[in-house]
Amino acid sequence: MHPEDGWKNGHSRGLTRDRYEEVLAEQDHSPRFFCAPGFNVETMLSERDQIRLEKTLDPTALWLDAQDGQRYLQLLKDWKSFAAVDASMFEGVARKVHLRTQALGMSKEHVVLLALGIGDGRKETALMEQLLKQYPFQMAAYFLDVNQTLVQAAYQTACDFMSQHPLVSVLPILGSFHQLQTLPTLFYSPKGTRQLRLGCMLGDTFGQLPDEQAFLKESLSAFQKGDLFLMDVKGTSSPVLTEEEVKKQDSFFTTALEQEAWLRFLGGFAEKHLGSALSEVRTRVKLSAGSISGSYGIEFFWLGNQGEDLSLLTMKRYSLETLSKVFVAHGWMPVSRIPFAEDAGRHLCLFERMT
Repeated sequence: MHPEDGWKNGHSRGLTRDRYEEVLAEQDHSPRFFCAPGFNVETMLSERDQIRLEKTLDPTALWLDAQDGQRYLQLLKDWKSFAAVDASMFEGVARKVHLRTQALGMSKEHVVLLALGIGDGRKETALMEQLLKQYPFQMAAYFLDVNQTLVQAAYQTACDFMSQHPLVSVLPILGSFHQLQTLPTLFYSPKGTRQLRLGCMLGDTFGQLPDEQAFLKESLSAFQKGDLFLMDVKGTSSPVLTEEEVKKQDSFFTTALEQEAWLRFLGGFAEKHLGSALSEVRTRVKLSAGSISGSYGIEFFWLGNQGEDLSLLTMKRYSLETLSKVFVAHGWMPVSRIPFAEDAGRHLCLFERMT
C-alpha cells in the first residue's frame, strides 16, 4: 500500500496527519514471540519419534520442526491455485463483521482477530485488509501455530501490512489450537469495553482435524457469547457418494496440481521420519471420515516395506447443511456461507457464538 493510502485510512479513523505520522514512527515490528503455557515442542518431537508404533498419525506431527515448516511453505508455492490470495474474497465476511459491530453499538473499541493454524499468513492478512476497509477502529491480531518457521513467515507477511496500518498490532504465538484453554488472556475483555472477537481457521485446516466435534466442544469452548468464527471448507455435491463418483467430481483427482503438491510435502516427511521414499505415500478415498456424518475424506497413508499402514492425513469434504447443524448443536449460529470464486466447492463459513 502507498503511504498516502495509509494516511487516508488513518484519517478516516479520526487521526490527524501529524498524529498518524507519529504513530507510524512509533511502530516497532521487531520479532516478538509468545510461547503458550505448557507448549513444549521438544516433547512433541520426542513423541513423534514413536509414530511407527501407531496406526494413525496426529496431524499436528506434520508441522513441528523447521524443515516441516519449509516444506509446507514450498507446498503453498507449488499449489498456486490454493496459495493465490485475493483480498476481495473476504469482502463479504468483512461486511458481515461490520454489521455485527453496528448491532453491538460499538463506537471506539477493538476488533480482535485470533488466527489458528496460519501457514504463511497471507490469507489472514488479506482478511485484516478487508476488515479495515469496513471497520473504522483499532485491530489486534494473534497468529497462532505449532511451527516456528510458519509463525515467522506469517509475522513477516503481517509486518509488511502493518507498516502502513498503524492501528493494527500482531502478536505471533507458538502453541497449539487444541489447547486454547491455556490462553485465557486471548479471550479477556477489559471492563468497560466491548471487543468483537473473530476467530479464523483458514487454509482447509478445519477439514484436516481428526475429530471436529471434539475440537468444537473442547477448544472452541474458550470463545464467548457474541464471538465470531470463520473457516474455509470444501463441500460435497451430495451427502452420499461412491468412490468412483468422488474421483470423478473432486478437484483433488480431476486436477493433478493439488495431489502432486501434497504428495511432495508428505513424501518429504515420510522420507525424513519414516525412512520412506516418495512412492510409498499413497492416497485413498474414505467414504466415512471424521466425526461429522455425510462427509468423506481423501486419506494420505504411508505403506511400509513390511506392509505397515500409517495414516498421515485425511482432508475431508462436508455436507454443508449437516456441518451447520453440528455447529448449532455446539452453540454456534450460522451467519453466512460465501463460495470461493477461484475454488469450486470451497466456502467461507461464518458462525456466531450463542451460548
